[in-house]
Amino acid sequence: MKKRPKLKSDKEAEKFLEQDLTDYIDLKNFNQVSFEFLPKTKKVNIRFPEQLLDAVREKAKNEGMSY
Repeated sequence: MKKRPKLKSDKEAEKFLEQDLTDYIDLKNFNQVSFEFLPKTKKVNIRFPEQLLDAVREKAKNEGMSY
């Protein structure tokens, strides 16, 4: 694995990102993810303890998304 060079400007960074970066990443640090592409057509209601719902709302807010 190659060491990433120190980039001194946005132009240098743009040029660096235009190449194949395979030699600069360690694939062991990646996790498999899946994406949901089906349309959402049904709603469900779930009861949560208020404390858990508050924690979910706070986490979503910190992630910049709706809970």
